[in-house]
Amino acid sequence: MSAKMKNTILIVDDEPDILNLLEKFLKLGDFNTITCSNAKEVLRVIEERYNDIAIIILNPMMPGLNKYEFLQSVISNERYKHILVVLLIGKALVGPLQMQKADKSIERIKSLMREKSVNKLTIERKYLPEIFSTDIIDISKDGGLPILKPFVVEYFRSKGIITEFYGNVIKFIKQQELNCKFCGNRLVKEQKICPACGKMVI
Repeated sequence: MSAKMKNTILIVDDEPDILNLLEKFLKLGDFNTITCSNAKEVLRVIEERYNDIAIIILNPMMPGLNKYEFLQSVISNERYKHILVVLLIGKALVGPLQMQKADKSIERIKSLMREKSVNKLTIERKYLPEIFSTDIIDISKDGGLPILKPFVVEYFRSKGIITEFYGNVIKFIKQQELNCKFCGNRLVKEQKICPACGKMVI
């Protein structure tokens, strides 16, 4: 692979402003860029240009994209082993390992809710490191208590769990869940477009 090829970054996002901003920023660093705004086209672009691509910056929440299937398709393909995938969450760059830990954290909270048969859970912030990975926790400036990183708060919200901070405690609130009438995917109350099939649900 030539040095030029190794500098090629694929940017995947359905928001034109984000695509343009990232493309301009990366070109300042002398990177070559490819942009893709359609989830259905991503794997085709990778298949055609995998020799050129060194990094994929991906918005995993874009409509029509199943991030689990996508990551599995890239990670399990021997031809793509040189490609680094970086996830764009809440306008922050997040690695797949952090996403995996965030997913485990959500399952942990939902499990505790099921055990207690509640839709709201209150936890003292000092116990967060005992429940969650330190990769998704920050130390706040107000008394040095642990807080969840911003991308985790937004990711929880996308999965139907609202987080609220009150002094030395954090509340996790499970939103009402609905099912997409087209594909059956679970939705949270505020979602108007299904993230799995991309169709308008209300």
